[in-house]
Amino acid sequence: MTQPYPQGSVPGYAPTPAPAPRSRDTLGIVGAIVGFVPSLLSLLIQSAQRPMIEGGAISEYAAISLTVSLLAGAAGLTALALGIVSAVRRRSDRLWSGIAIGAGTVAVIGVLVNLLFYVTSAIASWL
Repeated sequence: MTQPYPQGSVPGYAPTPAPAPRSRDTLGIVGAIVGFVPSLLSLLIQSAQRPMIEGGAISEYAAISLTVSLLAGAAGLTALALGIVSAVRRRSDRLWSGIAIGAGTVAVIGVLVNLLFYVTSAIASWL
């Protein structure tokens, strides 16, 4: 008579271990999504640029563009913070964290360059 073997085991072989559950990097994913918001905002403001300037609404365009830049900066800083927090966590996958850090950094640099342009053009118009 044969002896019954425990479930999942074969004589002479070790039982197959269950695959480890894959952890989701929720902070990294959210950071990556938030990191691409400034790009979408930039596309939005670029599509409104020509009609507003041709219509003579230059000061309104400047105000809207500055507001969009500040929102993009906030989104970039948020993406950068979420990416860094996600990368520091030991149990998370670092791919999404890297994407969030990269997108957030690019957004912050873009906003700083944009604000530098606003400041220099304002100084030049006063002179």
